[in-house]
Amino acid sequence: MRHGNLYMESVGVIPIEDFDTETPGFDSDPYAEIVEFAAVRFEGGKVVGSYTARCDPGVPIGPGAERVHKIGDADVQGLPKLLDRFDDLMKSGLCEGAYPLAYNAPFDYSMLHRALPFECWRTTGWDVPLCDPQCVWLDPLVWGRRFGTRYRHKLIEACKRYDIALDQAHAAEADCTAAGQLFYAATVDFMGGPVRRLGDVVAEQTIYAHEQRVAFEKRYGRCL
Repeated sequence: MRHGNLYMESVGVIPIEDFDTETPGFDSDPYAEIVEFAAVRFEGGKVVGSYTARCDPGVPIGPGAERVHKIGDADVQGLPKLLDRFDDLMKSGLCEGAYPLAYNAPFDYSMLHRALPFECWRTTGWDVPLCDPQCVWLDPLVWGRRFGTRYRHKLIEACKRYDIALDQAHAAEADCTAAGQLFYAATVDFMGGPVRRLGDVVAEQTIYAHEQRVAFEKRYGRCL
């Protein structure tokens, strides 16, 4: 099993790499690219490093997306492409030995893995969990839906329940930092405590995510 040593560690001990993306469109847009991404590394619940970059997506930024993240075409025109920015992230060492996490992880996972060419993953090496297409990212949203069903589940609402500040919602680094803090704050409530093994948490999360997708599709007739 890849990353076997990490799976045997407790979720309160392993380094966490929280990842977030902002895009010129929405996830239903097959041509959506990444205009900004951030990676924030946590160790023992504390931020120990971060990397944030804006990229030229090569496509116009839609007005709906711009209203959300406040990034317009003029803000990214002439900037390096995503591939160059991601190479800088890999060289920083922030992702080494860290397990990936994102709030609503399927969105950021799919954006990252479809926006970068396969050659990037092959040359980077799948020993970095963030780059491994088989790695199941941690996702506090799945746990919030499972154990906090009476609450709204937007990141800003989830943070309010734990008194976590999120003053710049939809700025990639701010969302990253808040989601990481939420993960550590909610481990006792949602995940059974920080001493639980990562492998057990990932397996349980996979079951919950599947149940939520099935229930959503049955109720609304479309994918979650």
